[in-house]
Amino acid sequence: GEFKYTITAARQKIEYVDGSGNVIKTIENIGTALSNYGDKVDFNVKQNVPKDYKLVDSNVSTQITIENGVTKFLVEPNIVTTTDTKTVTRTIIVENPDGSENKVVQTVTFTRPKYTDPVNGEVTYGEWDKSSGNWNKYSAPEIPGYTSNEVPEESVTPATADKTVTVKYSKNPAIETTDTKTVTRTIIVENPDGSENKVVQTVTFTRPKYTDPVNGEVTYGEWDKSSGNWNKYSAPEIPGYTSNEVPEESVTPATADKTVTVKYSKNPAIETTDTKTVTRTIIVENPDGSENKVVQTVTFTRPKYTDPVNGEVTYGEWDKSSGNWNKYSAPEIPGYTSNEVPEESVTPATADKTVTVKYSKNPAIETTDTKTVTRTIIVENPDGSENKVVQTVTFTRPKYTDPVNGEVTYGEWDKSSGNWNKYSAPEIPGYTSNEVPEESVTPATEDQIVRIAYSKLQEPENPITPTKNANNKKSEKVSPVKSQVSTNKTSKIKTVNTVQRTIGKQVPRSQIKKNNQTLPQTGAHKDMLAIISGALAVGIGLFGLSANRKKKN
Repeated sequence: GEFKYTITAARQKIEYVDGSGNVIKTIENIGTALSNYGDKVDFNVKQNVPKDYKLVDSNVSTQITIENGVTKFLVEPNIVTTTDTKTVTRTIIVENPDGSENKVVQTVTFTRPKYTDPVNGEVTYGEWDKSSGNWNKYSAPEIPGYTSNEVPEESVTPATADKTVTVKYSKNPAIETTDTKTVTRTIIVENPDGSENKVVQTVTFTRPKYTDPVNGEVTYGEWDKSSGNWNKYSAPEIPGYTSNEVPEESVTPATADKTVTVKYSKNPAIETTDTKTVTRTIIVENPDGSENKVVQTVTFTRPKYTDPVNGEVTYGEWDKSSGNWNKYSAPEIPGYTSNEVPEESVTPATADKTVTVKYSKNPAIETTDTKTVTRTIIVENPDGSENKVVQTVTFTRPKYTDPVNGEVTYGEWDKSSGNWNKYSAPEIPGYTSNEVPEESVTPATEDQIVRIAYSKLQEPENPITPTKNANNKKSEKVSPVKSQVSTNKTSKIKTVNTVQRTIGKQVPRSQIKKNNQTLPQTGAHKDMLAIISGALAVGIGLFGLSANRKKKN
């Protein structure tokens, strides 16, 4: 027979197999109809790996040789790695004093790898990230006046169960603590090389502090000491330099902290103090010829720098640009006035000066001297009552008092004399009284008291005829009795008692005629009437004087 030959294209089968030889995925032929045995064909091995698998060896060729056979690739399940988490929880319930609650949650989280086979679903785990953890110690919020129990720190593992813990507040007793006050002085020592050292000095005061546990009110006891001291501090000696010393200082709990700087100054320049005192000397010339000296000074100071080699001197600024001599008033001396020395501004350039204060005698003190001269007229009425009439004349003159010794001198009276006016007592029918005449007075006149008495007018019952006496002689003529005036001096008061008696029928004063009027009787009859009238007048006058003496006694 006749042989026929058919050319068949070369083939190559791809199998993905697991470690047990199980074929997971097959690709029957990766060649084409034109493939020849031995050809190399491009094939993406990784892209064709079956789902949920991965190549055991990922280092594979990207070309497959056509050999009419099977090319196998070993695959294994593509294990999915995730994280397994375990949280262990402690819940803390805080029961507040007001009845409310707070919740505090503490957690510890553990993690480990979780491996899941995507083919059969089998799960396996790796190791936990840590073997244990801690729930931290918990202290509830502080509430004044209360104390709460503390929840301690606790170690937990992934096997620890969740738990709940309760925290309760209990009211505290009164809290006694110690209040401390530290008063600090910081001394900064600036060294010549620019570095610094710090020295801290402290004084600590303590006292009991009492805090009310509920409302927080604080009271204090006494400090343990009333004061303390920051010690004197001297910086370390550095050759060629001098530092300022910080003095000892007393402090109390109320003293504020302070910072003091200590600096070194180079020694070669010698620093001293230059002093300028400007003086005003006040010479007080007293009225008695003595002198007092008052010295007023203003002192200015400035630093003086002396070069230790050449003796050259330089100066700093004065401590102040100016000062004052105070105003000066000399002591007061009665009767004198002194000049005042005014305040005066001075500078270091002001020259010393001397000032004189003198007293001048004050002028005499002028006042008015008054002298009143008085006449008191006492009118004795017939009914025994009295009226008083006061007459005055007033004189004035300047009075000069020496302001130093009090010696008094006088000027002239304002007038040389004055008058007490004439005085007539009121008329009373059937009576007559004497008149007090006008009288001139001077400042030397003494005060007077004058008494005026009323006398009753009488008429004779029978006419009297004059007769001759045994010797046949004419009767002697009897003169009328004049007003009786008694003048008694008591100290400087002049008392004048005047009594006037008139015999006859009362006649109004306007009808009284002059003394040369004659009676209608004969001459002898007139003589007899004169005798009788005189006798009556004498008797009445004596009676008046007697009555006046009785009144005085």
